[in-house]
Amino acid sequence: MTMVKLIIAELRKNKRIGQQDLADVLGVSFQSVSKWENGVTMPDITLLPNIAEYFNVSIDELLGIKPLRQQKYIPKNTDSRDNWNGKTDKL
Repeated sequence: MTMVKLIIAELRKNKRIGQQDLADVLGVSFQSVSKWENGVTMPDITLLPNIAEYFNVSIDELLGIKPLRQQKYIPKNTDSRDNWNGKTDKL
């Protein structure tokens, strides 16, 4: 829960808006925003898309989830030697 509170507070401060301003946009009380930022409660899951859209971040970013490492996509039924070079050493 710590990560979410820090991210919401940081995003709000970067946008230079108060808790009441964010609360008005989301249709919640400023006390709710305060509780999120202090780690007392979490935003309702149905609010996450609205919060993410308002701050122009993904829900994953909002929750502090780091993306999985990028892997090269290999199409199905591809038997090209180039796709396997150096990858069979671990087998």
